[in-house]
Amino acid sequence: MTGRVDAFERCGLISLDDFDDPGWKQTFAVAEAVQADFLSHEREFRSPDYFWARDPLHGWSRCWEYPYALYHFRRWLGERASPSQPTLVDLGSGVTFFPFAVAREGCRVICIDSDPVAERDVPLAAQVVNASPGRVEFRRTDGLHIPVDDASADGLFCISVLEHIEDPIPVVAEVARVLKPGGLFVVTLDVDLRGNVDIGPEKFARVMGAFEERFERVVPERVIHPRRMLDTVTGPYPRAKERRVWGIMFRTSDGRMLPLIGGPTVDEPTHLAVYGAAMTRRL
Repeated sequence: MTGRVDAFERCGLISLDDFDDPGWKQTFAVAEAVQADFLSHEREFRSPDYFWARDPLHGWSRCWEYPYALYHFRRWLGERASPSQPTLVDLGSGVTFFPFAVAREGCRVICIDSDPVAERDVPLAAQVVNASPGRVEFRRTDGLHIPVDDASADGLFCISVLEHIEDPIPVVAEVARVLKPGGLFVVTLDVDLRGNVDIGPEKFARVMGAFEERFERVVPERVIHPRRMLDTVTGPYPRAKERRVWGIMFRTSDGRMLPLIGGPTVDEPTHLAVYGAAMTRRL
């Protein structure tokens, strides 16, 4: 079992202070080594039409999200009594190094995604990228259902996926369905701070309510000061500035500025924070 990392021993919005924690640096280095190995094989599996970031670990939020999830699964594995190989689900996996990082801890990881490119590339990656002593598999989803039997997964991680789903509440119910009672659920999601993208305040409250209904937090919720919050313009790897596209804007009934012609404009850039939680399915 890895030692305690105070930066990860909580749920909530992410603090810039976390990046000063030696435990974050250590866990990030582990993830970075796996990603470097994964990318060294990229020519053997990567499709030219894969349009997501090739180097997600060095992104504004993933530099925290991946180490957070890896830490909680490594700790959970160290405390687990069963000698059998656990089955974990990577919901919305894309084609990244991360399921291989988790598989190397001794897990069977089932990658779930609706993207046909991921359906093609993940199995190819599994043939050439080391996952030992675990293994990595892929199953395609219709976007509504997780193709895994009821109460068959020991754990599930979902990294920056729920914010891209129009109605994430049924997906949260699906997570609860496939997890065993007491199974570990680690989730992160981008939170909209301006109201011009998802997830805004109303949707965030609904998602938090769905979590409360079906899961228990394994680490406490912690409030941070807004000035110390990780967002798209702070942190070790801030997000690149959006391209300026001038246009005509209009104001909606709830006060948001949206493009009528052109856009996005420099006046309304995307401004996001990130929320993380480690939970178990209620018994």
